[in-house]
Amino acid sequence: MRLLIDLGNTRMKWRWWDQGGLLPGGHTTHFDGHLEDLDYQLRSSAAQVVHIAAVARPEICQDLGRLLDDGDMVQDWLITPAQGLGLTNSYAQPHKLGIDRWLGLAAAFAESGQASCVIDIGTALTVDICDDQGRHQGGLIAPGPQAMARALKQDTSLPAAAEALPEELGWATDTEEALQVGALQAVCGLVERSFRLARERHGCELALLAGGAAPMISAYIDIPHTIDQDLVFKGLALHAAQAEQAG
Repeated sequence: MRLLIDLGNTRMKWRWWDQGGLLPGGHTTHFDGHLEDLDYQLRSSAAQVVHIAAVARPEICQDLGRLLDDGDMVQDWLITPAQGLGLTNSYAQPHKLGIDRWLGLAAAFAESGQASCVIDIGTALTVDICDDQGRHQGGLIAPGPQAMARALKQDTSLPAAAEALPEELGWATDTEEALQVGALQAVCGLVERSFRLARERHGCELALLAGGAAPMISAYIDIPHTIDQDLVFKGLALHAAQAEQAG
């Protein structure tokens, strides 16, 4: 059995993997004092190897590394390659493509064997595309809906955005609602335009959504899509299977 960790901008999630597939795990907001669950599971499991996809700040990675050291686990911190898991990287400096983006796209392509469009909507919103040969065509990064709604609060005298979500996207009748609806409209427009470009240029038939805000945005968009919150873990499982086979 191996441990898989997705260390994101805001949350850490973990799952277990063996040759039978992915097994349940857990999650926590960044090291808010609730890592005891992971620590307990490490000590009570037979796992000796952990594969980690990390995009968090260095100090967060260091904290996790110390916890894993205490568990006597072999740590495999993944770095995005120029080629691997069925994909060819389009970045001139491959390691600068977020490993979570790489793994999610690799999982999507491995499952479909077709041109793929992965849109992860969390603290940040990322889009990544590959063609039907597994060649990464590039992507983009933008603020997620919560970050976008908060952005003007930092630099203006505007109030905080409304927390209540509208039933549908139209016009707002007060400032707080206008900030919330404006952020949602912007995110939805980016998601829909990105998919349509991916369909026109590369033949993508379906957008795969992931991330904490994916269910919220799913309710407002008008493109063929599905939600798969396990994409990064599925990519980690592909890597774990290769690592186990290699010995």
